[in-house]
Amino acid sequence: MEYTDYYAVLGVPKTADQAAIKAAYRALARKLHPDVNKDPAAGERFKKVNEANAVLGDPEKRAKYDRLGADWERLEQQPGFTPQRPAGRRGGRTQAHSDFFETFFGDGGLDLDELLRGGGRGGAFRPRGPRRGADIEETVDIDLEEAMSGGRRLLTLGERQVEVRIPAGVAEGSRVRVAGEGRPGVEGGAPGDIYLKVHLRPHPRFAVRGRAVSADVDVRDHQAVLGAAVRVAGPAGPLTVTVPAASQAGRTLRLRGKGIPGLGDAAPGDLLLTVRITVPPAPAAAERELYERLRELREGGSAAVDPSGA
Repeated sequence: MEYTDYYAVLGVPKTADQAAIKAAYRALARKLHPDVNKDPAAGERFKKVNEANAVLGDPEKRAKYDRLGADWERLEQQPGFTPQRPAGRRGGRTQAHSDFFETFFGDGGLDLDELLRGGGRGGAFRPRGPRRGADIEETVDIDLEEAMSGGRRLLTLGERQVEVRIPAGVAEGSRVRVAGEGRPGVEGGAPGDIYLKVHLRPHPRFAVRGRAVSADVDVRDHQAVLGAAVRVAGPAGPLTVTVPAASQAGRTLRLRGKGIPGLGDAAPGDLLLTVRITVPPAPAAAERELYERLRELREGGSAAVDPSGA
């Protein structure tokens, strides 16, 4: 049976008053609510936070929890239960663990280690035998290039190093499972897994939202007016994009499927390029003459074209 530390779940000390518990719960609920946080792991944490608040937010339940532990409701239903709180600690265990087992089983009962191995009375606890090891959660920072094409990482966990593969198509908040590299199993049980939560580092050129990637594209003035095929640097390498005639500054060109690749059921993202019109910083004499003639034509000046050719 696994002990749940509700104080740790809410991130408050055991000496916290009810106001502090309420404030911690509200902050976590806003952060982890499924309508706000789409990470599957956040949904599980949200349930645990609600469970912790339901106990610690009620002074009477909190007192029972402090005395008996997270399983206090079931223990109260056991025959012969006596709500007496023994004092002190035993064997270096936490007070909550010690109170829980000493109150229910008394001094002549099984010790904590035996109970956790499955030696509880009446078959109420986990049976003996192999048990799977615990999972490990880590955050891994990756570059956009790794999200596009994947890569390999060497993680240091405690005293050992684990090489993991980052698949192409991961995005901010993605969870990568590394099977069998978690905590060792007990009594021959299978090891747990590693779950890597992906964080994308900022990129100097591209902005990323989900799997969509966006950037500016520089277009010369004549290309914006007449249209052109422009070579650009994409997140996965050079690309050619068609700039339609009469494109205005700020126009967005969408290249479907050229953002971060799809992963699992997720579709690939798009590459969004915003047109930024540029002019030559120092036009040649011939270019300057053409610009001057264009200005006169637009302003209706004396340089109107003579149909006779004179």
